[in-house]
Amino acid sequence: MEAEQLLKNIVDRWSEDENAWLLLIKLYAVTSRYGEVSKVIQKIDEKDIYLSPGGKETVKFWAVN
Repeated sequence: MEAEQLLKNIVDRWSEDENAWLLLIKLYAVTSRYGEVSKVIQKIDEKDIYLSPGGKETVKFWAVN
């Protein structure tokens, strides 16, 4: 998947930017790859990525779905 590879490259390059991580979550959610959503959320927690209030809400929503 081209979009997935592009977003992974963006996350690698700008690993502290919440927007890159959130876009990766959205891609996996839209393509019904919920296991991957969980893995991304786990990486965000492990890497202690700063999330804005909106980012926290997005992660919270997908963490329970």
